[in-house]
Parts: sequence; structure tokens; C-alpha cells
Amino acid sequence: MSDENCTNNNDGDNSKKAVISSSFPSSPLHDSRLDENGKNKSKIYCTRCPSLILTPGNGGYVRKKFSLPSDKDKKTHPELEIDEKDVTEETSHDCWMIENMYAFENIGFSNTVGTIKYLVCADCESGPVGWHDLSNGGKACFLSWDRVRHSDSN
Repeated sequence: MSDENCTNNNDGDNSKKAVISSSFPSSPLHDSRLDENGKNKSKIYCTRCPSLILTPGNGGYVRKKFSLPSDKDKKTHPELEIDEKDVTEETSHDCWMIENMYAFENIGFSNTVGTIKYLVCADCESGPVGWHDLSNGGKACFLSWDRVRHSDSN
């Protein structure tokens, strides 16, 4: 298995490293979501509304550690601007990497926090469902498997 180290710049601390795995795991869950090329087999939707976020074949599987603010922070204090140091963080592992932001069917981007733009549902603003790291000229966006709904059929 080959790994590539990437700096997790969401908090400005370059000592943290995120690991992206380029091998495809084999489990019933992974087998149901990955095609033979490691791309998403099914449509990906918002968990809170029926909004389609990504169509099949547009997201590549990566395993990446990255801290995302909890959706509960925004729900608890919707009137507040959530500052990155005031959030409860959850660590993502299984993600879809989308290399071109125009591949999304429906996604919203937050204001920039450090070098990160968080991804939210463009219809109901649920999220963050993923992130886009602007450092190092990054063009890829990442959707956390835990923050989106995968359809059973295409």
C-alpha cells in the first residue's frame, strides 16, 4: 500500500499530517460504494434534504484524516459566525476526492477559514459535508462519507 503525506492546514499547524491511501479497501461497505476504478458507484445526496450533490463516477476514493467542524455547532448557534477555534471537530477518514469543482451537481462553499473552504449543501446549507484546501494550489475537494447519503441505485 502506498501512502502520500499531505499537510492538514485547517488550523495553521503544519505539524499535523494527513495520510491519503491510494489502495482500495475490501469490505461490504466499500464494495457497495466503489466501482472497479475506485470511483463512486451511486449518486450522493445531502443527508438533510433531497439535493443531489454528486453523480456516479465523479468522486475517487481516498482515505484521509482531516478535522471537520461538527454540524451541531452551526445548528446550536445559527446566528453566530463560527470561528475555527470554537468548533467541535470530527475526524474524517473515508472520503470522495473530486478533482474538478464543476463536477458537483449542487454544493456550496463557505468563506475561507485559514486556507480551507468548507463544503455545504447549496439548498439547505447542511454541513460541512467536506472541504477544499486552498494551500499548495490545491484544486481537489473532499466529501466525507459520514456527512453525505449514498443512494442504493444509480
